[in-house]
Amino acid sequence: MGVRVPPPALKNPDYSGFFLCLNGCTAVESKHLSWPSMKAFLITGLLCFHLIQFCTGQTNAGGRPTSMAGAYVAVADAWSAFHNQAGLANVDQLTLGAFYENRFGLNALSDKGFLAVLPLKGRVFAVHYHGFGDANYSSAKTGLAYAMKLGEKLQAGVQLDYFSIRLGENYGSRQGLTAEVGFQYQVHEKLCLAAHLSNPNRAQLSDYLDERLPTVMRAGALLKLSDKVLISGEIHKSSGYDPALRAAVEYRFIEQATLRAGFGSNPGAYTFGFGWKVKTFLIDMAAAYHPILGFNPHLSLTFSTPAKP
Repeated sequence: MGVRVPPPALKNPDYSGFFLCLNGCTAVESKHLSWPSMKAFLITGLLCFHLIQFCTGQTNAGGRPTSMAGAYVAVADAWSAFHNQAGLANVDQLTLGAFYENRFGLNALSDKGFLAVLPLKGRVFAVHYHGFGDANYSSAKTGLAYAMKLGEKLQAGVQLDYFSIRLGENYGSRQGLTAEVGFQYQVHEKLCLAAHLSNPNRAQLSDYLDERLPTVMRAGALLKLSDKVLISGEIHKSSGYDPALRAAVEYRFIEQATLRAGFGSNPGAYTFGFGWKVKTFLIDMAAAYHPILGFNPHLSLTFSTPAKP
């Protein structure tokens, strides 16, 4: 009579099994890695890390969030649809937006997406789409959000997400549903506290080893030092991984223009960018810097209908 020995417990969840076929892991099999192979291996790892962020809604969609290193949980504008849906409650005009990011100059690692935000009788609805990759590997997420004010100081938002992942060469695809919920509390006019939860149901990615996407929790604050300067910070915790710290500063040096810079840990990242307002359009340009792979240029365009007199 045989004895079944359970596999050893893993400290951190492993989401790479579903994606090993992406590059055949040829770089790992060789005893001596050349720089091109090492770079390909690092990019493959970034793909897996991106998937965890992508499907749980924690991506730097939008030029302003990207330039602020993703420290956006307490910020309130249309791009909150990707970061903390509670922030949508402050949007009072029909708003449309789109973004594009070319990671490390590779089309296979490109990010793109759009959003539409519709305020309606004190409630705000939003729909957004985020796509990543090319024909060899791609992932997509569509979100439907709802936000409202629960009082003078408290606002909340919820979102239902549908995600899909596809591998080329007939390797197949995966689809699933998950959700997000967030809150923002205005302590006073200069300080806002916020929290956000993504993927509480731990959506299953693959039957193999019961691979699941992690639950992601974020908590942070926004401090307005003046009418021109604000500081944003947050703690980002993904289940099975160490907490990460994100912080950013924004400076509006003239009425139409803003400078931003940020820092994120685990993994480390430095970001910067600027925004320029032209009538009802807002152009945001940003870049994130990786010490080995270089810069990620990011561009977004936001349009809002004119404010009612």
